[in-house]
Amino acid sequence: MSIQKESKGYRLSIKHLIAILCKIAGKRPVHEILHKYHEIYGETYQIRIGPKKIIVNLNPKLTEAIVNNPKFGKSDQYDMMEQWLGENLVTSNGEAWHKMRKLITPAFHFQILERFIPIFEEKVEIMTEKITKQGSNTIDVFEMLQNLTFDIISDTSMGVNLNAQMDSTSPFILANQKMVEIVTQRAFNGFLAVDWIFRLTPYYKVHKECVELINKFVDDVIQERRKTFHYTKHTNNKDDDLPKHRPALLDILLRAQIEGNSLFNERIRSEVQAFMFAGNETTANSLSFTLYLIAKYAEVQEKLFNEIKLNGLHEPTISLKIRDLNALSYMDNVIKESLRLFPALFLAVKWCEEDIKIGDVFIPKYTSFGTSIFSGHRSAKYFTKPNKFNPDRFDAELTAEDRNPYIYQPFSSGLRNCIGQRFAMLEMKTVLVKLLSTFEIKLADNDFEVDVICTFSLKPSNGIPLIFKKRF
Repeated sequence: MSIQKESKGYRLSIKHLIAILCKIAGKRPVHEILHKYHEIYGETYQIRIGPKKIIVNLNPKLTEAIVNNPKFGKSDQYDMMEQWLGENLVTSNGEAWHKMRKLITPAFHFQILERFIPIFEEKVEIMTEKITKQGSNTIDVFEMLQNLTFDIISDTSMGVNLNAQMDSTSPFILANQKMVEIVTQRAFNGFLAVDWIFRLTPYYKVHKECVELINKFVDDVIQERRKTFHYTKHTNNKDDDLPKHRPALLDILLRAQIEGNSLFNERIRSEVQAFMFAGNETTANSLSFTLYLIAKYAEVQEKLFNEIKLNGLHEPTISLKIRDLNALSYMDNVIKESLRLFPALFLAVKWCEEDIKIGDVFIPKYTSFGTSIFSGHRSAKYFTKPNKFNPDRFDAELTAEDRNPYIYQPFSSGLRNCIGQRFAMLEMKTVLVKLLSTFEIKLADNDFEVDVICTFSLKPSNGIPLIFKKRF
């Protein structure tokens, strides 16, 4: 296997380029081939795909310097999302991103998050009822979790109950699912990523129709929400003016607009849609992998249930609070270990806006820089027995492993880390508490092994077939 070393990194041969394109076309998982190249070429290497250069890295010192450097923004790959998501916290860069990050941060204050928990509980109760009706039948929990997280994210972002768990055929739900499929196709197909080629394909017509439908739906929600929003600019207690029963990210944005921030309706719509995109599929995937591991390792499941009982959270009438969920330290470890083995984001790509030299590494303008989150999490240099599921490795009293925040980064790291990570952790813990309090969970087939593919995030390609047995 020949490579040509350059002052800027490694350039793969044509054979390797074809191999990468095959992986990107979906014949083999991209995260596996990138991981293999780390084993061959070390912590940092450079690949070319056509005219594009991508530096792939898992060295924590270089990662720290990059992710905390404001000259690195979101990858230009996000440009293909702009017609769908517009300019928002996911797709924007520079001052526009910084201003919006500051504006949205209050939406994830613990007082707001506390008021989201009843919504989490309400939605997971629907799921438990559906599971109960299935009896001892095998259930592909992956599909159920996709509908659950869609219900949660639509209610918490827009204040709208879409009821996807009972009927997932509404035009808005189907349009969002189709958009994820189309954007994934574009991201992993070099030809479709080119705008003029994409516009000549049948995908473009469907893309355009879906965008129009989604935009109209969200615009209508914004107008309706504005009618019931009674915020007074001169109030002394701003939180008192947010709706008490159904808080939503949209309320924060509407209040900011009233206060005189330059937020047009299009920007409000874009932020709501971005929150739904970022918080739906990734959480469903993470919960799926976590339930798979819990079902596979009975001793872990027993410890989780005992911790829930010890804290008095197993009773069906209990209304959870943040303090209750924060007390579940072993559950924290289980989720963290699941996210280590199956991080939602396997490669965090940023884009260099000008020539930069960091130490002895020169990064030319317009180079993409990818942080290998999956490979860092599976590196024997940083984790003992990295492929083993071991929640205890995250117990500070039992391990001496140095968990570098620029190696273990399930929610990315640096200036643009995931703003919704506390939201996601509380959501996942609420779901696990309610499911484990009600059911004993087993694999439908003891020999089942999950098959992992990557789209925008790692996800199971063969479902998660489980059997749920009522505890009481």
